[in-house]
Amino acid sequence: LRAAVNAGADAVYLGGNLFGARAYANNFDNEELIEAIRYAHLYDVKVYLTVNTLFKNEDIEKLYDFIAPLYDKGLDAVIVQDLGVLSFIHRCFPHIDIHASTQMSATGPYGSRFLKELGASRIVTAREISLSEIRKIHENVDIEIESFVHGAMCYSYSGQCFLSSFIGGRSGNRGRCAGSCRLPYNVKGKTSYILSLKDMATLSILPDIIESGVYSLKIEGRMKNPEYTAFVTSMYRKYADMYFKDGRSKYKVSEDDYRDLMDIFNRGNYTTGYYTMHNSPEMLSSKRPNHQGVLVGEVTKHERSSVTLKLLNDVNKGDVLDVCDNYEYTLGENAKKDTKILLNVSKDNKLKVGDKIFRTRNNELIGRIDDMIKSDKKIHLMGTFFAAPGQLATLTLSKDNISATVWSDTVTENAMNRPTTEEDIKEKLERLGGTSYLLDNLDINISENLFIPVKTLNEMRRQCILKLEDNIAAGYERKREKVCYNVNGQSDSVITSTYYTVQVESESALYKAIRYDAVKIIYIESYAICDFNALIEACHKNGKKLYVALPYICRKSSYNVMDEFMEADGFLVRNLEEYGYIRENNIKISLIFDFNVYTYNNIACETLSPYGDVTCGIELDYKELSENDLSQSELIIYGYLPMMISASCINKNTCKCDKVSKVIVMKDRLGNEYKVKNICKDCYNVIYNYVPLAIYDKKDEIEKLSPRSLRIIINGFEDGRCDDIIKNVISGKLDITQYTRGHFLKKVL
Repeated sequence: LRAAVNAGADAVYLGGNLFGARAYANNFDNEELIEAIRYAHLYDVKVYLTVNTLFKNEDIEKLYDFIAPLYDKGLDAVIVQDLGVLSFIHRCFPHIDIHASTQMSATGPYGSRFLKELGASRIVTAREISLSEIRKIHENVDIEIESFVHGAMCYSYSGQCFLSSFIGGRSGNRGRCAGSCRLPYNVKGKTSYILSLKDMATLSILPDIIESGVYSLKIEGRMKNPEYTAFVTSMYRKYADMYFKDGRSKYKVSEDDYRDLMDIFNRGNYTTGYYTMHNSPEMLSSKRPNHQGVLVGEVTKHERSSVTLKLLNDVNKGDVLDVCDNYEYTLGENAKKDTKILLNVSKDNKLKVGDKIFRTRNNELIGRIDDMIKSDKKIHLMGTFFAAPGQLATLTLSKDNISATVWSDTVTENAMNRPTTEEDIKEKLERLGGTSYLLDNLDINISENLFIPVKTLNEMRRQCILKLEDNIAAGYERKREKVCYNVNGQSDSVITSTYYTVQVESESALYKAIRYDAVKIIYIESYAICDFNALIEACHKNGKKLYVALPYICRKSSYNVMDEFMEADGFLVRNLEEYGYIRENNIKISLIFDFNVYTYNNIACETLSPYGDVTCGIELDYKELSENDLSQSELIIYGYLPMMISASCINKNTCKCDKVSKVIVMKDRLGNEYKVKNICKDCYNVIYNYVPLAIYDKKDEIEKLSPRSLRIIINGFEDGRCDDIIKNVISGKLDITQYTRGHFLKKVL
């Protein structure tokens, strides 16, 4: 926090011990959060609280008491992912700003406008959208836009990833991502870090980002050290100020600054992310997933236990060099570019002549940054001092339009010996070296021949600073009225009988599914439709409804899908952008929101229920599901579930972009094989779990839950087993040996 403030941040996101998307960070406890708010506000820096995870009902019940004391002390905003949390905070804390997290996958103006209507004052855009898409939001929606400009990139659209959750039970949507995308995978016989993206750095295109309509530049820093936080923040402060002062024509990023950024942290260089490219293998850090450092030397001579390096850059005493990706060497002295140095290395090293050596710690740079962190920014004050015989002396200090006044403990008397001079008073009252304050101007008005003890002046200065801090903090504080919000779902709906739905990826699978009487609705992926009229005729002839499953991500060409298939019986909606488009274009059609439009708690269900039915969260266990009102909910009971929805294309990154949708196999370290499908029509990838979810044999538990419907998912690579799957699911016969119960029987972390 101090590093960010001292480096020039205008606002900071902080996590508490609950509900933050970085559960394993060294988060603040409640007392520290209050102290942090007070500290930041002294510098006119805003504080935003992270409550950007998915909430279960039991979490919602704790939320009010968690936020209330922070709200009272002037917390500036909260950032949220959960629609139920958004609705809850908007109602219970009406005077606080709410930011819609990048976890909500905001990609366009329609979803952004819907979020604003729900109470959001700001959206944090999906990292994958382009500058032109951001500009479209800015031009069409009166809402603040925040976008990431520097830091780590998730391979998946944020909020659309279950890989960590289903592999190890640690949910990214609950703030406990295990970083499964930073592990090696084998594709087409080659093992690499195919899901690991380089970090984003956008100093070179900062004017373009600002001019696209981005209001707030977001820097990832919650799992980074203070040195990283301070230096990266200082760079963006420097160049944002440069742009606003001198304009685009004089904007230029120095090579030294860029190299220092690389020294702080990089995964094999940086990219400008999706702002300037739709996807590319150039965005991957496929050789290693962690800090690579900066190239500083090349091996020119190799002996059994030593190597000679020719330096390509200056190095410093204390610098750390990376040798063979697993051995670190700390330099004992400075050395200049083009000189040669000898390194003693282990006898089993694998170095050879020509190998490049990288520096992973620049000791001189770290020293400079440490000085920045330790030197608190100064808070500039104005002051007045008055003293007259027989009266209490007064001191007033002010910052902007906030002031504080204190009086001396005793009346001022005439001097018996040496009187106190204006210079004496000024010297004592300006003695603020141990604080963050700087007294720019002190107006002194005293009578002649007065004596004021030094102790009195020192105590008045100390008390006035404390009182001014209290007054500054009080200017942010609020009074609230407690608002009750019922988290227990209540419904007037009566479930007469639960029916089945089938989700398919091909027309051939649809024609098989419509033969089963227990099946009432067929969902077909929009990209799989060739003859829509024939499909809907066949469904209606067999007493079924045909719903079109909309794209998982809505961008550019995706809007056409809703116009093209508005004669369907309904849509399976996968994101808020799609819903916003349907609503604003007055498309009268039945809707069901898929599982990734999250409804983990009853308030989220109530928020969406006026607009359509919902799908049960796939990270809720049986007990948690039983605490939700499922009268308008569908429960997925079989299918290979998407683990990631990504803009990055594995087919393109390992071969080439041939614009042909296909299934590729990605194998993890344990030999598990994940199917990967590139949806070329809408240009995104889906990575499926290596085993299907199967809970359909748990008939007693499912009956007690009383969901409106039960969904069977038939992925394209299972088309040959379509009949067997549907028969077995309806009968409750579990005839497969490899499957997962998901989180139905195991609580997610």
